[in-house]
Amino acid sequence: LMGMFFITILMSCLSPFVCFNHPGDAGSSVRQFPEILCDFQGHHLRIVGTAITSLLLVPVPFLANACLVTYQYSKMMALEARRSILHKYRFLFFRFHPQAYFYGLVLIFRSLLVCFVPVVIRGHAGLQICVLAFIIIFSTEFQCLLKPWRAQVCNYVDALMLALLLGLLICAPLAVTIESDRRPLQLLGLVSVVGMIALAVITISLTLIRLCRRSAFYDIFLCH
Repeated sequence: LMGMFFITILMSCLSPFVCFNHPGDAGSSVRQFPEILCDFQGHHLRIVGTAITSLLLVPVPFLANACLVTYQYSKMMALEARRSILHKYRFLFFRFHPQAYFYGLVLIFRSLLVCFVPVVIRGHAGLQICVLAFIIIFSTEFQCLLKPWRAQVCNYVDALMLALLLGLLICAPLAVTIESDRRPLQLLGLVSVVGMIALAVITISLTLIRLCRRSAFYDIFLCH
């Protein structure tokens, strides 16, 4: 569950640090709670303390354990007694082929970078979009070179998803800021969203069909 909701939990913990600037450089406020000033005093200091405590209790231990288990993966595979530990962290490894066992950790760090972009870069939407685009581009190139997923179709789906996400990331802000005809950009953004939904539905449907389809069962398999 932590692997599924890592981004959601991390963004909730980082929300007190995500601020937006007031007009005329008159300070800044928390984006999620505009009535709270980002001054690290009073109520803001209290929610920052709660956020840091939450980070130390949930995301940081999860990330540390993931790094440790991934680092010791080869040693644990060689020792029969320690394979039970790997079984607890199978969500990090079972989706990828053995040569790319570390890719689960790569996905976690990619999510970590995405979550920290609005925290590190404040009040500059254009720079945030550029950094997010670079993260998506580099992760797409790495994924295409490595092809980490066990199922080959998942490699194609992952690459297409990232490409459509990049298109949406570019089209969405332009469709809001450009004063001329926005319909082409809105159409491209809509195509990106529909494409991602369609890919997700097709992938889930094919997976369910494959699971429901009975395969041949053999009591004994002889091989020479």
